[in-house]
Amino acid sequence: MVSTRFGWLRARAVLVPLAALALFGTATTAAADTILQPASASGSAGALGIRPFVNLVNQSGLSTGYTSEVTDFDTYIATVGLTHNSNIDANRWSSAIGPGDKTGNVDFDLGGTFTITQLALWNFGGNNGLSITSFELFAADNSSFTGATSLGTFAANPNTGALTAVVAETFTFTATSAAFVRLDILANNGAALGSGAGEIAFGYSAVPEPGSIALMGLGLVMMIGVRRRSRRKRDSPRK
Repeated sequence: MVSTRFGWLRARAVLVPLAALALFGTATTAAADTILQPASASGSAGALGIRPFVNLVNQSGLSTGYTSEVTDFDTYIATVGLTHNSNIDANRWSSAIGPGDKTGNVDFDLGGTFTITQLALWNFGGNNGLSITSFELFAADNSSFTGATSLGTFAANPNTGALTAVVAETFTFTATSAAFVRLDILANNGAALGSGAGEIAFGYSAVPEPGSIALMGLGLVMMIGVRRRSRRKRDSPRK
């Protein structure tokens, strides 16, 4: 009986760390957010012909590019010297120019369903009157935004750098599953006939892969088994 007991103790010394690793090891690797490039942009705000919606999501004007669904969001945003050049029409978006066109919405098709957590905005910059200064975000699973969830109202800085070197500003919100995101422009920096911005990207939390979920389940089962075995050994009469 003594040898059996010591054999179990040795097995438990190995199983407990393995179970903990299986249960918690994958959780730490899924903590970082990944950057997401929207598949397309459109909206009621309209677009000036030489500054179309696509310029908001095609990485044009960024001093350093990224790989959507691969690059770490926070690491990328913190890249030394990362800026956007909004001084060229091919790099920026402006709403249709006219009375009442300084507000309106820009809708982003994410190209799939993601649990989004952050937004990076490279504004028009240079303290330009077209720069967005206030907006509200909505998340939805449909392009009509039926039953959309508000992610909050945010104040944006119109002067995070010169037009040729605009620095990103990030906005965080509660992790929310979305396939479409609406940016509703509430105010700009004083321009009477339109609003604009340089580039927009999102950060999302990666859902654990099936293999990781299975590994976590295995770890939980192992820990439960170890605990039950210990309880039975403790409660059984010694011989």
